[in-house]
Amino acid sequence: MLLTNCPDRAVLVLELDLNEQIDGTANIDHLLGNARWANLRVLRLRGVNCRVPELTRFLIAHPSLEELALAQMMPGHAWTQLELPSDALPNLRHLECSSAQTAALLKGSEASSRPLETLLGIEVHDTVVDSRYFSWDDDWEDEDHDDADEERPSPWKVLFLEGLKAQRSITRLGVVSIRAPEEIETLSAVAPQVREIEIRTERDFKILDAEWHRLYSLFPALEVIRGGNLIWFDPWTEGLTSEAADKANVQLQALARSCPRLRLILVGLRAKKAVIIRGGGESASNVGVRWVVRKWEENESPYIKDGERVYGP
Repeated sequence: MLLTNCPDRAVLVLELDLNEQIDGTANIDHLLGNARWANLRVLRLRGVNCRVPELTRFLIAHPSLEELALAQMMPGHAWTQLELPSDALPNLRHLECSSAQTAALLKGSEASSRPLETLLGIEVHDTVVDSRYFSWDDDWEDEDHDDADEERPSPWKVLFLEGLKAQRSITRLGVVSIRAPEEIETLSAVAPQVREIEIRTERDFKILDAEWHRLYSLFPALEVIRGGNLIWFDPWTEGLTSEAADKANVQLQALARSCPRLRLILVGLRAKKAVIIRGGGESASNVGVRWVVRKWEENESPYIKDGERVYGP
């Protein structure tokens, strides 16, 4: 039905909620091999798999794509075989996939000509465990892989970093996990232009607040921090208690000093956010910054609205 009844489709979201360890993923080679949607701008896929030829043909045939989110098994272990011509995906602005997939898609200097602004879902671990990144596919099962659960050097880290360094248009970065501060140092060295970042951590990852401030400061252009690593607002209550406001203010002042361009902290999806109010000759290094808390759907204007509670000095 998708192939025949939706010729003008602009958005396609196909997300299958499967237990990949038990059920595997659904193959969509037929869909990719036969679909031609001239107006397709957004494609989001999860819980599916495909082979390299079908994925390559599909991406080449849809130059209108602006937002692309790939399932982890697209094309799975065959990611090294994925290569696109220099004129593929000329309008791509938002890419959401693993570091392995990103390494393949950003391979070569031609990738830097794409207007890519947002890259989500990546990591730069030194070592990886195959079974945490890929589920089984037919090609993989035909071979002997007793080491799927063993830790080994990342086969895509170097290639990924080369592609990221060449793609200077990326200003928003989403890191799915870090194991050591050095990983953020590496990212800041190759992508210092990042203005918006989200950093998720491994469950047992713990560092001091001051170290978080330092890591964020490594991005000199940083304006927006996503995630609740240092600050959290209860989304279900109005306003902040005095204790919550004091704790948040300590973090906000430290972050404002570390990141002179910081203007917004988005605590979480559909959660509250902190908007930093700068102006009037105010210096974060001296008296600090003022800030307000707003709901996720409210605007991010750095101006105080009537009746809005203001925190800080």
